[in-house]
Amino acid sequence: MTPFPDTAIGSAYRSTAGWDLLDTLVDLDRMAGHDGEAEAARVLAEALREVGVDGTQIQPFEIDGWWRGESAIEADGRRFDGSHEVVALPNSPSGDVSATLADLGHGTPGAFEEHDVGDAVVLATRGAPEDSPWVQRWEKYGRAVDDGSVGFVLAGDADGCLPPTGHIGAPNRSPAAIPSVGISKEVASWLRRRDLESVSVSVSAESRTAESRNVEAFLGPETEREVLVTAHLDAHDVGDGAEDNGLGCATLVEIASLLAPLEEQLDIGVRFVGFGAEEIGIRGSEQWAATHDLDRVKAVMNVDTAGTGRTLKLKTMGFEGIETAVDTAADALEVPVAFEREVIPDSDHWPFVSRGIPAATANSVRETRGRGWGHTHGDTLDKLDRRDLREMAIVLGAGVLELANDDTTVRQVDPADVRDAVPEHTRRGLEASGRWPF
Repeated sequence: MTPFPDTAIGSAYRSTAGWDLLDTLVDLDRMAGHDGEAEAARVLAEALREVGVDGTQIQPFEIDGWWRGESAIEADGRRFDGSHEVVALPNSPSGDVSATLADLGHGTPGAFEEHDVGDAVVLATRGAPEDSPWVQRWEKYGRAVDDGSVGFVLAGDADGCLPPTGHIGAPNRSPAAIPSVGISKEVASWLRRRDLESVSVSVSAESRTAESRNVEAFLGPETEREVLVTAHLDAHDVGDGAEDNGLGCATLVEIASLLAPLEEQLDIGVRFVGFGAEEIGIRGSEQWAATHDLDRVKAVMNVDTAGTGRTLKLKTMGFEGIETAVDTAADALEVPVAFEREVIPDSDHWPFVSRGIPAATANSVRETRGRGWGHTHGDTLDKLDRRDLREMAIVLGAGVLELANDDTTVRQVDPADVRDAVPEHTRRGLEASGRWPF
């Protein structure tokens, strides 16, 4: 293995680079295509330069941008329109609809099979029952559209008047088909207590062509293959985007800070990439994967919400070489790591994995199931602890150093093998939402 020096660990406990970046990012509206996302790209590039990573570039690309207007839901003589009660879901079209309310609980496939939702407004709670596989928001929305619904309402699953947000519809179709909003758990409870004849949903929003950006920087020797360390720099325009994914960008910078003094120990190059537009359909990483020679990519270490707790959770997608490298590094540091091997499509690893490129996503172990504060007004800086950021950076930095060793073997696979390894419930959701890439 490649030893991780004690001096590097000590430096991690002294470094403020990542947290300083995070403190800046949370004050920006980092919605994809907005001015704040462009500023986030600039400050991330500057942070990477300041910790000693060379060749920093900002690379723009075109996206379908979306701007939020007002939204509301009305029923039984009461109107909900406050921002902590109702928010339009990104990519929703403008529109006003009134129809019967079809309450589908968590909106599982079985619930859609049992109910006729044609010409109705579908209400579905985020996530899934405890004993069921997770059902993504975009699957529920896709099923509602396919079954003839005229509106879609996503209910929150956390207390505290926190309506969830999140992109709906296919990534390359803007705007989506039917008006869609997120409502708080409390508003959903109010609706469900009543035998409603109808409900009205209204959304005003603007969709137009915009520009997002990827940020790149490089460390180590120019070699035929390289390791990518990635995180998305955009966020939703509610909350601070602190956990999702300012924290990932902060970890990216801390890993860069750890590895910069060890540059001569790298057998192959390490490329740091901050992706734009992840939250509206994983657009930045898809653009990067589609325009680069992926035969050069040995492995991808993607960081998305790692640092919400002390213990690293690494979603390896079944790539044994990545798991072995990180496990070896963690054993040397005498810290635990939780590994998940199921193939999932929920972050910037997916454009690589779906092409057979070894990639993993780093999260933290949570005490409870679900997204927590993510995609709500509750995703704020005060929920995070810089000590957890240090823990993630040290373990992941040691893992990346191991991956950059010539003796560490990580193999690409046939995309057909990835296709066959995708769980049936995940494939079902991707197909229902127009996101199946195979």
